[in-house]
Amino acid sequence: MQKIFVLNFITSYLGIFLTAFVYVPFGKVLVPYLDVFQLTAQKFTAEGKALPTKSWEMNPDRLTKQIIYFTVTAQVVNFATEVIVPNVKRKVTKTVEKVAEKNGDGPQIKDAPEEALFLQRVRDEAELDQYDVTVDYREMVIQFGTSDSNPLRLKSATDILKATCPSSR
Repeated sequence: MQKIFVLNFITSYLGIFLTAFVYVPFGKVLVPYLDVFQLTAQKFTAEGKALPTKSWEMNPDRLTKQIIYFTVTAQVVNFATEVIVPNVKRKVTKTVEKVAEKNGDGPQIKDAPEEALFLQRVRDEAELDQYDVTVDYREMVIQFGTSDSNPLRLKSATDILKATCPSSR
């Protein structure tokens, strides 16, 4: 689990760390050495002249936009994939099964009236996806990183929404 935790943390936050600790403070020094396209384009022109290229300028808002993108967009996508997609999938599956039962294609199950409610609940729970604990570990990595840096506390809001909506777990 430690490897998963560390790899997910690195995958999630390496871009932000590079922007904050390399791009912003050392961008003016490093980027001219990394601009391979400009050097290549100037050497392979038809007339042998250098192509006019736009000079590089550091974008100081990049870190802010990257953190906002990470906190807002990631939270919306995670909420949709964890709550909305499983619920829609389950409802569509139930609708298809009901249509199949009406047409006589589906299984004809006759339950005793006193057991029908319990058996229906068991069947519904059996249709849920297999629970995978590593998904929760990945979410903890993201929460660990965004809990102090997120001014809007969007992760807490999506957790409340997930708790109130039935999910696939």
